[in-house]
Amino acid sequence: KEGPQGAFVNPGGHVHETLTLYRAKNLRLVGRPSTEYSWFPGYAWTITECLGCWSHIGWKFTATNPKLKPEKFYGFSRKNIDAKAEVPDSINENDALDTS
Repeated sequence: KEGPQGAFVNPGGHVHETLTLYRAKNLRLVGRPSTEYSWFPGYAWTITECLGCWSHIGWKFTATNPKLKPEKFYGFSRKNIDAKAEVPDSINENDALDTS
C-alpha cells in the first residue's frame, strides 16, 4: 500500500521505517545532496539532524529535475523521532470546556 510511510533498506542492510513529510523545521543539513542509493528516483538526499540534540532524524529529498513534484520533501526514520503533544500553559477563557 502506498502512503506517507514506507520501509526502506540502505546499502548497509539497515531497515528504516520512514515517514514522509512536505515540511519540517529545526533541522540542520549535513553534507551535500547525493543521488547515490536514493530510495526515490529523481531525488537527491541530504542527511538531516535535529537542531536541538544533533541526532540523526532522516533525510531531505530534493528533485534533480525541475519537472518533478514535489520539489522537496523529508523522510524521517520513525525510530529516530518522538511524537509529543504541545499543551498550552494556560487555557483561554473562550476555550474553556462547558462542564454543565
